[in-house]
Amino acid sequence: MIFNMSEEEWDAVIAVHLKGHFTVMQPATRHMREHRAGRIITFTSAAGLEGSPGQPNYSAAKEGIVGLTRSTALAMAKYGGVATSHSADMPPARAAVARSGVGLLYSPHPLR
Repeated sequence: MIFNMSEEEWDAVIAVHLKGHFTVMQPATRHMREHRAGRIITFTSAAGLEGSPGQPNYSAAKEGIVGLTRSTALAMAKYGGVATSHSADMPPARAAVARSGVGLLYSPHPLR
């Protein structure tokens, strides 16, 4: 829960997931720009799309990956590069959301 989370716990998860994607994507985009082609595919999770009460750091990182990928896609389009983010359909997550009565689970879809 966010009220029990330390800043160190927050930073560690953001560093692995969000900064980790940045450190891979940045040099890839340089290569894509130079060669005027290329694809980046990232993956998120239901926690990023829906949130997770016990893992706000993970949820924020995964949704951040979606935003990073969208921004990268927009920036790289004029150089012939493509970036897309995917989320796997997770039947157990759908069942948990249905049981909760919250009803917020998004459909998995590629970002274009």
